[in-house]
Amino acid sequence: MNRRQLAIVGFAYLAGLAMGAAPLVPNGSFEDGTTTPTGWRLSGGVGTWETEGHTGKRSVSVTGDGTGSNTWMCPGVVLTAGKIYQIEFWTKSSADISGEFVISGTNACNFDWDVKAPQWVKRTTIARVPPVQPEKQFIRFGHWRAKGKVWFDDVSVREMTVEFAAKGKMVLGGGESVANGQYTFVAPLKEGTNVSRPLQEPSPAFDSDRWRLSGDAKLLFVHSVSDPDGKACPFSEGRIKASVIHHRSGACAVAVSRDGKEWAELGEIAKDGEGEFALPPALSGAETVYVQLIPKKKEGDTRAPSLEVNGYGFSARLGRTLPDMKGATKFVPVK
Repeated sequence: MNRRQLAIVGFAYLAGLAMGAAPLVPNGSFEDGTTTPTGWRLSGGVGTWETEGHTGKRSVSVTGDGTGSNTWMCPGVVLTAGKIYQIEFWTKSSADISGEFVISGTNACNFDWDVKAPQWVKRTTIARVPPVQPEKQFIRFGHWRAKGKVWFDDVSVREMTVEFAAKGKMVLGGGESVANGQYTFVAPLKEGTNVSRPLQEPSPAFDSDRWRLSGDAKLLFVHSVSDPDGKACPFSEGRIKASVIHHRSGACAVAVSRDGKEWAELGEIAKDGEGEFALPPALSGAETVYVQLIPKKKEGDTRAPSLEVNGYGFSARLGRTLPDMKGATKFVPVK
């Protein structure tokens, strides 16, 4: 999915969503305040506390000239690293809008949207907040290199938890499937979320449909599947695929383990494109396969590694017959 078309982000995961705890955002409709909306601050540039709104009589807007970026921030709502949040808001743009993106989320968990929205439209995202500068993970809404005006209204944030599809004790989440004796996982990045059952708490920053891999950030996936009675099933003939975009320096190293302690590096991706790697014979029969994607400095390069991962998948033959099943992830508000 093109990042400019993320209006559909997360909706496959919202099926069955129930009402939960009250929204975390104060003054999300921007009705309260004197000279500026209570609880909100403009980062700079041109912004207005508007006298119209999607609901009520107020909203906020930012205006860009096609360069730079500015946002309305809510410093009082700092999202907690490791937790999952649903962010909803309404937005529209001026008829003459052009340029890059409308942006939402936090600095380390950003979502880009098409700037063209002539009528009020609802946007929804769900993601796990990575532990990147946790004190700065306040929500903000604005633009990136847009030319024209963008309005925002009716902002809400809810903490979420997850439920995965199950057949007895056989559990699979979104992106996972079992069919014809084969286990397959494709990270659901095209749905615009960084949440999946195999992915342990992600440390890289997330941007719309990809992870930013730099510094000591890494991705850790843990793959396992049990039969409906709860007995673990061994893997064989496993293969890993990963893809890189916006490569600037360094490489994405791919390493595997059967216990999460002793690791074997399979190779690396050192440019934009996809890499495919076979599991070593030592992991044949493993009931759990650990996979790490790690930023790696290239020999002789003084620059720190900097690249983005926009695809990850794992597949393997199963050691015994399991029922065919397609996984699913349901997000439920924390009460």
